[in-house]
Amino acid sequence: MAILSQDNPSGVIQRVCISVQLHPLFVTDADRSYCAQCVYVKSHVVGDFESSLDISESLPTELAPQFDLEAMPKCSYTIRKGSESGPEVHYAVVGESVYHVWRCPGENTGILVQNCFVEDGQGNRILIIDQNGCGVDQYVMATPEYSSDLTSAFQETRVFKFAQRTIIRFICQIRICLRSDECEKLTVGGNFSFGKKT
Repeated sequence: MAILSQDNPSGVIQRVCISVQLHPLFVTDADRSYCAQCVYVKSHVVGDFESSLDISESLPTELAPQFDLEAMPKCSYTIRKGSESGPEVHYAVVGESVYHVWRCPGENTGILVQNCFVEDGQGNRILIIDQNGCGVDQYVMATPEYSSDLTSAFQETRVFKFAQRTIIRFICQIRICLRSDECEKLTVGGNFSFGKKT
């Protein structure tokens, strides 16, 4: 079990992973890995959402993070095949087209996807969407596109991986704003007002 505290946003992350290996010496396709993560946040940022993409013969089963915040919308981050509403994927091939989809359905709230990182599980972590919601390297991941009601965002990308690594993990923050006033103060990039072209 790993317990990490973070300053931006202020909170605590607890993560536990369990691997079930059926053979004592060899990794087989019958082996399974299970990971659970709890994020406790102390600000308007709902939390870090994680979506893993396994690029190997072994296909671990990830348990989706669960959050129980009373007044906040229930948010999700998934990787999908074919379109933003296509089937969820956990295994892909380098170069394959996939859609990263962030959703926080709520009547009076909108979202900003920010501070997204890709990790290799070995300590290497690269920023791909900055604190303002802008894609850092448009070739890796462009700035997300937002729905007109600001409750969801998506971005199509081509699958990539770290050299000598077969699993990558995406971690993003989703900032919640009130559509009545707070969402208009947030901006994505130089040519966009939050959620709309200007």
